[in-house]
Amino acid sequence: LSGGVARFATGDFSEPITVARDDELGRLAQATNRMARALERSDWLRSGLAALSDELRSELTLEEAARRALATACGRVGAVAGVLYLEDGEGNFTAAASLAVAAEVAPGIRRFRPGEGLVGRAALERDLTVVADVPADYFVVASGLGAASPKTLVLLPVVRAEHTLGV
Repeated sequence: LSGGVARFATGDFSEPITVARDDELGRLAQATNRMARALERSDWLRSGLAALSDELRSELTLEEAARRALATACGRVGAVAGVLYLEDGEGNFTAAASLAVAAEVAPGIRRFRPGEGLVGRAALERDLTVVADVPADYFVVASGLGAASPKTLVLLPVVRAEHTLGV
């Protein structure tokens, strides 16, 4: 327990504390592991916000800011492709930037209303949506070397003060 706490104190969250007992020390180890996961998540979010802030630091057009924000978000989570939809002032979510999405796919995914499609659902529910086992013919991510269907989709709403700004 003390070795795990010492590791956590230095920011090393790579290995949880082994819980071998079902007593007060075991419950303390479990609580410490939960605290470490929360600290790791908080640190990850804070460093991601700092990276995003660095990318958006200068005078940018909306298109360039959207492209940089999307590229930063994709890089943080290891996504190879993405589309950023922003609320357009009329209640719709319109594609403002895309990364590695084939041009022939883009026209079909330009605009959603809240509740419409997966993007609209994520915007309405304001919660992370993960779609595993995406059908092979859903859409294709293309590169100069080939093309493949994604295995997983992740939809993350951007919310501020209970208002969905984008997905």
